[in-house]
Amino acid sequence: MKQILSINKLVKKFRDFQLGPISLELEPGTILGIVGPNGAGKTTLIKSILGMIVKDSGSISVFEDELDTKGVQIRDRIGFVNNDLVMRGSISPKLLGKMYGKFYSKWNQKLYDDYLLKFEITPTKNMNKLSQGMQMKTSLAFALSHDADLLILDEPTAGLDPIFREEIIDILLKELEDNSKSIIISSHITSDLDKCADYLLVMNHGKSLLHAPKDEIIESHRLVKADKAQLTKDNKKSFINIRENKYAFEGLTSNIEEVKSSFSKDLLIERPRVEDIMYYYCKK
Repeated sequence: MKQILSINKLVKKFRDFQLGPISLELEPGTILGIVGPNGAGKTTLIKSILGMIVKDSGSISVFEDELDTKGVQIRDRIGFVNNDLVMRGSISPKLLGKMYGKFYSKWNQKLYDDYLLKFEITPTKNMNKLSQGMQMKTSLAFALSHDADLLILDEPTAGLDPIFREEIIDILLKELEDNSKSIIISSHITSDLDKCADYLLVMNHGKSLLHAPKDEIIESHRLVKADKAQLTKDNKKSFINIRENKYAFEGLTSNIEEVKSSFSKDLLIERPRVEDIMYYYCKK
């Protein structure tokens, strides 16, 4: 199967931060969720994929072409949403589509107009007069209207209400129905990724801490809660990380049988959420 995205040993160095080395692949018809705390390197990774920053080493191949040699053709096939890059000036959503849609070979003005109507965006109202949520909706409408083969969404549901977030997830899943496209979502709203992500990349301090199919990650980990009195120096080693209060503790483990054998009784064992995976892997 051809890869939508292939990254091999990507490194980008700044004065006080280094991204990578990171390697990953993205198959058609799948959604990759990227999670991690602020400053983990998520946006730096996305900007590297888009060629918005120059990498120091490694390779990035999109649609089996090197980004370094075919950047213009590649970006024509990518839809990008980022809160920092949302148009906020004295331009209306309708004019935004007419002015900037021409830069995409498959731009569909009617589809864009339909999304503006569906998202209840006033097409003639200037962007700087719209709320943050409406600005983000406009950006999403634009990204969805040029038949992109790869959608890269950096905090796409920021400022959006839960009902519309559900609607966006449904739209994204529909985009993948023919198994020819892929989506990358970086989000702090991990409940959205619980619902739609196929793969999960957990990042912190520029490093990849965990990268695997989401369901595989969830099934191979368990959240354990018990009386703090049962904790010892030795059985703490069975956990990836723990948090505790005066009376109880909670911890994430990838070896539940070892935990069961080292604790005497009254263990509460639960399947973790994406938020739990991120928290315990990134917790100091």
